[in-house]
Amino acid sequence: MPPVVLPLTSSRTKFVAVAVLCVVLGALAVIGGIFGKGASMVVPLVVGTPFLLLGIGFFVAMPRITRPRTLVVGADGIQCVDPRGLSWAIGWRELGRCVLTTAYHQGVGQVYQPKTWRVRLEWLPADPGFPLRHPELAPFAGRFSNWAGGYGFPLGPRLELVGPLDLALRQFGGPVYGGVVELGRQVGFGYV
Repeated sequence: MPPVVLPLTSSRTKFVAVAVLCVVLGALAVIGGIFGKGASMVVPLVVGTPFLLLGIGFFVAMPRITRPRTLVVGADGIQCVDPRGLSWAIGWRELGRCVLTTAYHQGVGQVYQPKTWRVRLEWLPADPGFPLRHPELAPFAGRFSNWAGGYGFPLGPRLELVGPLDLALRQFGGPVYGGVVELGRQVGFGYV
């Protein structure tokens, strides 16, 4: 059976739109501040400069954030292929437990605002030697997992990945895969 390949690449369209909006608003405010006089000069500069810097920062970070990445689930295990970044592979025998978690964030008074979802692939190693065999996974150790000693790979607000990824993990993961765990509403910094 061929492995299932899921694209993890972020959409450039929304990213570029936000970056252009920030640059345009920031540039207009800075230009207005330069040609203003007295107090009318300070406010546009104070407001416009952060927007301008944020927009430029978006353009600088865009190649890293929108780089082509894929998650491959097959008979051998799970693999993240990132040609310009961190690639890794884990065999099914190295995993004690693996789940796909979803959660959402919604402000207290925002009943009619859509939920912001987050999806993670979380796993527990089968043995204590896992960190020594996979030092490339150190950034994911403990930080994005709900288990002590667990690992979590954040997939972002990509709810459309849950169905195909759940199907692939059920198909290849066998008894290691525990299904989709809905954590419900998350509040605070633990949401990321």
